[in-house]
Amino acid sequence: MSNISEYFVAKDATINEIAVIYRCFLEAGGQGIGGLTPLLKITNPAGTNVTLVENTDWRKVERSNVNGDYEVIIGISNFTSFGQYTIEIDSQDPGVGKLIAHFTLKGVYGTIVSGASTTGFVTDLASTVTDFYKDSYLLMIGGACDGSGPKKVTAYTSGKAITINALPTAPSVGDAFYLIRF
Repeated sequence: MSNISEYFVAKDATINEIAVIYRCFLEAGGQGIGGLTPLLKITNPAGTNVTLVENTDWRKVERSNVNGDYEVIIGISNFTSFGQYTIEIDSQDPGVGKLIAHFTLKGVYGTIVSGASTTGFVTDLASTVTDFYKDSYLLMIGGACDGSGPKKVTAYTSGKAITINALPTAPSVGDAFYLIRF
């Protein structure tokens, strides 16, 4: 029977970002099926399909250790709002079928767009609601501050400016971060 693992999160060098990774075993009639070209469909918490480009936003790897063993690697930047996403991996083989999993984002990926200092910067985050991300924790995942944090978010403006407890050094425009809510 085909199955999908729990996800794990790791940095993926090919798509160059933090990624959500699923291991899948695709089989029919008790045999693992290799050589498939699985497709990926993601539905966001609002029920809308997320547009993804293979080998840019996500990728698949057919592993050679066991016939039918695949990894599906999805860049975290494709999950832009908190909540539960539905992940559908379609084998495109009627004998194998589709696998469905769920991923609940308790964090948001973003980048710095201007005004970078040790205590704040303007972001590309989606919300324009004042203090929407207040009391979240920020973890830098790129640039000179990679791995710094988590730093508490003390304020957020409608202009997408975030204020945090001080980083050890100033980040740069374009550096990536992850906001986490507990």
